[in-house]
Amino acid sequence: MAKIAPFKGVLYNKERIRNIGLVVTPPYDVITPEDQNRFYKKHKNNIIRLELGMQFSEDNQSNNCYTRAARFFDEWLNKGILVRENLPSIYLYELSYAVNGEKRELTGFISLVSLDNGGLLPHENTHKGPRDDRLNLLRSCGASFSQIFGLYPDAENSIIKKMTASAGEDKAAIDIKDESGIQHRMWQISDPVIINHIKTAMNNKPLYIADGHHRYETALNYRNEMITKLKKTTKKEAFNYIMVFLANIEHPNLMLLPTHRLINFKKPINFTSLEKNFKVEEFKISGDEASSREKLLAEMKKKGEKGHAFGMLYPKSKSYYLLTLKNEAALDAYSDKTHSSAWNRLDVSILHRLIIEDVFKIKNNSEGKIVYEQDDNIAAKRALNGEFNICFFLNPTRIKEVIEIAKAKDKMPQKSTYFFPKPLTGLVMNKIEGEEIE
Repeated sequence: MAKIAPFKGVLYNKERIRNIGLVVTPPYDVITPEDQNRFYKKHKNNIIRLELGMQFSEDNQSNNCYTRAARFFDEWLNKGILVRENLPSIYLYELSYAVNGEKRELTGFISLVSLDNGGLLPHENTHKGPRDDRLNLLRSCGASFSQIFGLYPDAENSIIKKMTASAGEDKAAIDIKDESGIQHRMWQISDPVIINHIKTAMNNKPLYIADGHHRYETALNYRNEMITKLKKTTKKEAFNYIMVFLANIEHPNLMLLPTHRLINFKKPINFTSLEKNFKVEEFKISGDEASSREKLLAEMKKKGEKGHAFGMLYPKSKSYYLLTLKNEAALDAYSDKTHSSAWNRLDVSILHRLIIEDVFKIKNNSEGKIVYEQDDNIAAKRALNGEFNICFFLNPTRIKEVIEIAKAKDKMPQKSTYFFPKPLTGLVMNKIEGEEIE
């Protein structure tokens, strides 16, 4: 169960950095090489130099992206570009955004969460490369520059109401709009009475990881390394905690977006094989391609409310197709006994097992035949311009399915979830090395 703690955050000094929007970035794992270059040029103190530094051919053991990040971090602290709070704090964080012209707000808070007793439940597998990368950065800098994204249940939304009342009419410490138009506001809450109320209210709540599985496993590995190294510990050391943005899992403005699949498959589609388990309805592209896609996605959403439905774009036939599972019983024949029942009934599991693997004979992605894309418009364009032969569209995974997978101690298939909106990197940082939590 959850055990949270306040911390003395490290923030950009607004007297030195007048526009905080110039120095923050999205989470590192959604930053493309082009984005990385752009953030480097945007400001000499952009957080990219700490969180996702450039790699060069002449790099060596003593001079590389991790050692440079450590030097930048120390230099920015010494020069007052970064400053540390005097009081242990929890940070109220509001994200305002628009969907189809409708304004929405998601409010959560940033605090530390104990790594003990399985306080955070994961739902994704991780990979060695990213784990090694994040661990090397943590070892070099002794600090974390970004929070992971966690979820907690609160039907009454009482915790956020308490924090919002505490902030009152105070001006947000940070108030910026990012490149995608999302407004980010953050308030410092340092009143010990309010903090103790929040700690008590969170005490018996389960916590689920939305985003940041690699950073979570990195924090566990770093903690274990430090315990082995020090031999004697007090449990108060900062390495026993991880910085987390926590949002109410029951908040209506917490969104899960789908990740669509682009496929390299040059053979003709075997529709007879496809129709074995799916009802196939064709949507011919006539005139405006986008209107055909919108019609398909609307039907997918409708059919997906009570069953399992997918969209398919096949440029060769200039058509979209709606694929609806005929019979739930068909899933039993394709059930993966190494996974839970919840896993076997995920849309993404069904798409891969019954269509991508069974019909298209793509058993894994070792040959790079599958590419992932969040934006349905971009996905369609990449297929229509000949870059890919087929595109599959999915409905979003449901939040209750994420919870079921986490409770079953199972792991989602790759690219099953995309939580939105995402907290920024660089709003507040956490110094770990040599620090204790009060």
